[in-house]
Amino acid sequence: MHLGPRNYLDRQALDRILSRVQKPIRYVGGEWSSLVKDANSIDVSIALGFPDTYEIGMSHLGLKILYGLLNEKNGVAAERVFAPWPDFERELRSGGLPLYTLETKSPVIEFDFFGFSIQYELCYANILTMLDLSGIPLRARDRDLRYPLVLGGGPCTVNPEPIADFFDLFLLGEAEEALPELLDRYVAIKHQLPDRGMSSKQTLLRALAEVEGFYAPALYDTAVDEKTGLIYVVDTGIHSPSQQAKPPFPVRRRVVADLSKFPFPNNPQVPFGEIVHDRISIEVARGCTEGCRFCQAGTIYRPVRERKASDIVSTVKESLRTTGYDEVSLASLSFGDYSCATPLLKELMQALEPKRAALSLPSLRAYALTDEITDELKKVRRTGLTIAPEGGTQRMRDVINKNITEDDVLRSASSAFANGWNIIKLYFMIGLPSETDEDVVGVAELTQKVVEVGRRICREQGKRSPIKINLSASSFVPKPQTPFQWSRLDSADELYRKQSLIRSSLRTNQIHFKYHDVESSQLEGVFSRGDRALANVIENAWRKGCRFDGWTECFNYSAWQTAFTEEGVNFKIYLQEFPIDSHLPWDHLDSLVKKSFQLKERNKALAARVSPPCEKPYLPRVLKEWGLQGTTAQAGMNHIGDRSTFESKGPLVCYACGLECDLEEIRAERLDNFKAFRTNQPTPIVSTAPLTSAVSKNGASAATTYTYRTSYVKLEEAKYASSLDLSRAMARAFLRAGIRLKYSQGFHPAPAISFGPALSVGVESLDEFLDFSAYERLTKEDFLDRVNPNLPAGLRFTDFVEIPSKTNSLFKIINGAVYSTPLNAEPILEVIASYRRESKNGMLSDSDIHRHLVEVFTQREKVIVVREREGTRKELDMMPFIQGIDFILDARPPRLSMTLSVKNGVSVRPGEVLAAIYGIDASHFQIRRDRLLFYSNNTVLSPLRASHV
Repeated sequence: MHLGPRNYLDRQALDRILSRVQKPIRYVGGEWSSLVKDANSIDVSIALGFPDTYEIGMSHLGLKILYGLLNEKNGVAAERVFAPWPDFERELRSGGLPLYTLETKSPVIEFDFFGFSIQYELCYANILTMLDLSGIPLRARDRDLRYPLVLGGGPCTVNPEPIADFFDLFLLGEAEEALPELLDRYVAIKHQLPDRGMSSKQTLLRALAEVEGFYAPALYDTAVDEKTGLIYVVDTGIHSPSQQAKPPFPVRRRVVADLSKFPFPNNPQVPFGEIVHDRISIEVARGCTEGCRFCQAGTIYRPVRERKASDIVSTVKESLRTTGYDEVSLASLSFGDYSCATPLLKELMQALEPKRAALSLPSLRAYALTDEITDELKKVRRTGLTIAPEGGTQRMRDVINKNITEDDVLRSASSAFANGWNIIKLYFMIGLPSETDEDVVGVAELTQKVVEVGRRICREQGKRSPIKINLSASSFVPKPQTPFQWSRLDSADELYRKQSLIRSSLRTNQIHFKYHDVESSQLEGVFSRGDRALANVIENAWRKGCRFDGWTECFNYSAWQTAFTEEGVNFKIYLQEFPIDSHLPWDHLDSLVKKSFQLKERNKALAARVSPPCEKPYLPRVLKEWGLQGTTAQAGMNHIGDRSTFESKGPLVCYACGLECDLEEIRAERLDNFKAFRTNQPTPIVSTAPLTSAVSKNGASAATTYTYRTSYVKLEEAKYASSLDLSRAMARAFLRAGIRLKYSQGFHPAPAISFGPALSVGVESLDEFLDFSAYERLTKEDFLDRVNPNLPAGLRFTDFVEIPSKTNSLFKIINGAVYSTPLNAEPILEVIASYRRESKNGMLSDSDIHRHLVEVFTQREKVIVVREREGTRKELDMMPFIQGIDFILDARPPRLSMTLSVKNGVSVRPGEVLAAIYGIDASHFQIRRDRLLFYSNNTVLSPLRASHV
């Protein structure tokens, strides 16, 4: 089974429902750099599902990596699909449309695999929504090979047991090598299967489970642990009549040994709309050596592997060219531990600063924010800074093995404030094992000390702008495969009390305290350490309407409580402390980190003893016991990765965690990375900003600016882009084309691009305009040839003129617009048929009825429309704006055309006029703006020519 000829959706039906939902741009695709493969060349297809919104999914690094990796492979088609927001889900159901992929609008049910990237436990209900909307039975036992194989990956597969009944396969670990191997195995086997029945599926699953890293839940037996009452997987296997070998036990996590074999994608899709991380994100390293005891990622991404600094720089440069983004983020669990962090930043800023592109870093360890780093980060603009102390006292930070001190926190904050930041985010956790009230109050006290540091620096620098601290305190949730996997989760009442304790301990309004929802943390805790008994609860809650449980506005805790009660499942058993010798639901999944190591770390945590990072050398004063009896302050660790760190002859320590690492080889690799990077010469990069000494090709000063007016069409997918979406898309297209745009001044410079009257979302246009200024003289042919190939689907420039810089703006001169709509939509035809029946005159033609309805409408003195926005209500009479209504009967299909005036930037919407004429909802009309007009001295001009009047 694979995509044969593509079964595209009914686009008219899709257009009708998209006009009725929030942010329809989420559901149309057509982004820059999205890929559509020839269906006839495809051997295997996979729908890459992300069970959260488009804005979150498109920000996820793993999805970008997989999308590029799989689509580079011959014979493989990988297309994207995201969880629909509840309004779009309702419209799909009422319209009888299935869930579809963005690239080809193909129903998901036609794909060979439906793969989910599962990042967060509170997305589990969304998985069921996506399966159900696709027409795929929820339970794996109810699906034969007529349906896609449902595959899960991502961090939640460390314990997938709560959702095991819904999935055919899970991938434990990293996908770059494993997933292509699985697809190759599938292609080799599928044609050998006798049919698409359940027996063939069982045979296929057994073959696929032989690929290392894949877990097929249906192939395993379960038992109940006597101590906890939890269901766990046992090493028996379910044997087929042919007595095939039982599946692997345990299933080993898959690890990519050499990241350089999988270059980071440098041409990712660029969405129309704004996404959560609306920038280039580059993976610097994978894994972390610090060993924070609460951190699941620190276990499941071991060992640490770094990308070469020279590769990172070249990827950033190429990504800037291919995407048009103006910000780059370096992704890593601990960027400060990268072997040449500071020189890498300096090299990157040499490339970014001339392009006015900013650099941002993820949440930083407190020691990582040095004066050198903040000095580099501020060169374009000051992006957000987050410092993560996690614990409020040194004892608590030692319990969790954070390996930082209060001095580290205050020193980093001081560096940020001294370099111009006035807002910093501090991230803490509450409810950690062995936590006391003193530790909780310490969160407020440490935050207050950061405020005092900021105030002092403001006084010293004579600044008046107040500093602000965004204090975030999330609730600790014990995670599988960590030293705290046996720990209990604090009760809801206890977490509420600790939140109140922090709030009451804060002494200034310069601290904004934000805390995590306690009830959602409780549910996350249940799913994190849950078992297969939870599948019934998840389905029950989903049928009660639970969706997007990670979103405050959607979370329905009472529905979940009812689901637990109705299914006879006591959720509190998942929140209790587990006995050390109990069977855990995830014990059959081997993270490659030994359980005995996790237990040792747990015991050290309870004694507040630290374990310094294994891959870093330590100063001579490090204690003989390597911190086993010491604190972070005593251990004397070299924090920041730099040359002196890796040239140090200080000893390294191995904790025998289970991974087979050669620490001396790691040290040598890090030093080689540093040395090789510093010997490379920076590659020159063309600036997008004027340089005072630069001279353009025609001899004019590069600081000279030129202003242009252009016309363009906005069709198909692009019609769902809002005005802000369009502004971003155009600016990025200009940058991809190498147009040297002029920028505004100020804290966050913006490209000098201005538009005409906004077009309603969902309305196409044949005649839109924009003005822009650039530091180069362009011809029409040069502009069209450079920019049009860099536009996303549905946008295309059609004309271009240079205009005087003092020309009136488009917003000021445009005072009219012509719109049209086809008259063949089913609801319109029903109105015509209904009128003919009621008139009892079967001889009336469609055109006669259309003209009569328009005549009745135009004879009305007033037609009031109501506009409501942000709590305000405004009434508008549409009649003064209507300049004329006519019909284009020789068009196929016939169209109604109307000319509307624009007065002081205000006009009536064409959909409102059509709804008033035909008495049906505006969503039934496919509206197009055919012309924008400039009336001057009884003459109608195109805005493109208005500059010469």
